[in-house]
Amino acid sequence: MESINSKGELLPFAPTTDVFLPNGMLRTVKDGRDEPMQTYEVNSTAKPAELDWYDEDGTLRRAIWKVDGDTLIICNNTLPGEARPTEFASPIGSCWFVLTYKRIKKKD
Repeated sequence: MESINSKGELLPFAPTTDVFLPNGMLRTVKDGRDEPMQTYEVNSTAKPAELDWYDEDGTLRRAIWKVDGDTLIICNNTLPGEARPTEFASPIGSCWFVLTYKRIKKKD
């Protein structure tokens, strides 16, 4: 993960690697340790594309996503089950986070 933006401010975060596996599983490594697996579902035909992200306990977080080159941008609502964000922003008073990821190139 490159950055987390909340309410217009960049937040500090522990070094994290998230791997979105093609089988709908999300593997997170934080501080060198595996976190509990999460799952996700995407609707890439929606505008903007939609992501439903389920925590390890099944809690739903609704999000939108886009890819720009090697950058994945996700805007999610941190309130479980609440409405999906409508734009890639984190306005003051919202519970939206904008997460920015960079693709990690495979080593030869």
